[in-house]
Amino acid sequence: MSLSAPIHANTPFQISTSYVLADFTFEEFDQRGRVNNENGTLSGVQFQSRYQQPQWSALLAASIMSSDIVHDGVTQSGRDFLSKTNTEVANVDANMAWHALTISDFDIAFVIGAGYRQWQRDILSTQRVVGIKETYQWFYYAGGLAITREFGEQAISFNISKRFADHVDERVVFKNDLDTLSLAPDPESAFIAELKWQYKLTEQWGVTSEASYIYWSFNQSAMGTLLRNNIPIGEAFQPANKTKVKAVRLGLTYTF
Repeated sequence: MSLSAPIHANTPFQISTSYVLADFTFEEFDQRGRVNNENGTLSGVQFQSRYQQPQWSALLAASIMSSDIVHDGVTQSGRDFLSKTNTEVANVDANMAWHALTISDFDIAFVIGAGYRQWQRDILSTQRVVGIKETYQWFYYAGGLAITREFGEQAISFNISKRFADHVDERVVFKNDLDTLSLAPDPESAFIAELKWQYKLTEQWGVTSEASYIYWSFNQSAMGTLLRNNIPIGEAFQPANKTKVKAVRLGLTYTF
């Protein structure tokens, strides 16, 4: 998701749709080091609408991507667990940019925004280990910088933003007779960096290509009580973890 000055400056409203392909890596850690690793390719779509004025612009974006990826790790009881994880990541973002100054034809804008992410990890059962389904959701706000350079019918922009979240809700559904567990991992760090190219085909139509790198991490959660029929039988926690998403997008834009 990018927020930069569009190359259709005399028409303020633009919509776009993009195909997304992403390399997704998730790692969990405890005192022993890395205990779980998930890696694979996700695909999906992204939709954006943008409104442009001479000194500011606003963007609303929504995206979803999913696929089965490899899960390789151990359970919290120490049992090896090689399986597949059905992974789905959905985002909604709203950003505003103030186009503060122009230096040597580079438009420099300060960006603020807010967003919501829902991330689902459905770890499939094997003959030896029962799987679980984890759903994380959180709101975040962001601040960053966007730099854009136009070349006739083309424009190149670079955007980087730091993201902040106060709280993450995690819901764990066990694929056995255990009750659903709620945890609250502590969000540690998150940022996004993007490089985008735009080309104007006609007065209304254009194409875009974009590469992005997204990173987020959680500290270990507090212990949660495992229940069976509302009776405590043990404890569990969400290990510290980090996620890296390297994505490319190919899109089509229409400017009104």
